[in-house]
Amino acid sequence: MVSFSSSQDDYSPESVRNVLLDFPKIGERHTGFVKSITPLDTADSLAVGKTLHCVMKDFEFEAIITENSPSKFAWQKPPIMTISGLHSFFIEPSERNPGDTIFTQIEE
Repeated sequence: MVSFSSSQDDYSPESVRNVLLDFPKIGERHTGFVKSITPLDTADSLAVGKTLHCVMKDFEFEAIITENSPSKFAWQKPPIMTISGLHSFFIEPSERNPGDTIFTQIEE
């Protein structure tokens, strides 16, 4: 099973990426499902191979960062039901509206 969503945002890719990775403020942006995401290592906390502790509405898990590039951030968490646990966020410049961003997230 794959979960997919995409949106066009009126912000630069750099701005969208900065908001996505600003985990200390995630509680201010999400009031429902996502409660907190906390890097477990303070040294280069968003490097590939580092662990995030994720608290969602009804469960918690540890996720390993598998990619962190200007256009993609991804982590692997334990499988849940029919989802393998790979969660990817794509941050791409809009070709249709220069200066805007196409933000896509996929959970496989």
